[in-house]
Amino acid sequence: MKFNFATLALMSVVGTATAADNLVVNGSFETSGNISGDWALFDNLQGWSREGAKFEIQKQSLGIIVPQDGNQYLELDSTANYTVYQNIPTTAGKKYKVSFYYSPRVRNNNSTNRARAWFGDNTLVTMNATTRGWTKYEYTVEATDSSTQLRFQGLGTSDSLGALLDNVVVTEEEEVTPPEPPVTCKVGVYGINNFGEDNNSYVYKF
Repeated sequence: MKFNFATLALMSVVGTATAADNLVVNGSFETSGNISGDWALFDNLQGWSREGAKFEIQKQSLGIIVPQDGNQYLELDSTANYTVYQNIPTTAGKKYKVSFYYSPRVRNNNSTNRARAWFGDNTLVTMNATTRGWTKYEYTVEATDSSTQLRFQGLGTSDSLGALLDNVVVTEEEEVTPPEPPVTCKVGVYGINNFGEDNNSYVYKF
């Protein structure tokens, strides 16, 4: 009688991380007051605070540019340059991915489209372009406090024509734990073959 041995491999199962939640409220500026035409100025905008002039929200129907996400976007020069900011809940020591899209409003003008972005005390970038179209900016930054301010400031000529902003996202960077190496176990099989004989019995061990 023949016996076969089996090999049992125990593999660690690694879970797949889900997409992280956006910590920015109203990051694509879709939630605003009523816009009866193609654009409007607001004293208040959900999720955001401001310094200086009013918020200016523009719609796709204005015809300047197709929003990067949704149907609306923000301009950082309404009646004048201004600053928008939002305090993001963070954990000191953890890393966060910050991304957003910028476009100049005015073509072929290197003085009116400038803007700057910060995350906490970190200046992320000063933007200034002359060709209209969305450019994505993305950074990984470590938080130092339980709340970190995300901030955008219009810096070009204050002439009601300036930087456009859309699809602002902050997510906590996933901590990836490397999988443990697979564990392989061999299972022994014992068999007895005597074929009914008293003196010719055999024991097989694998």
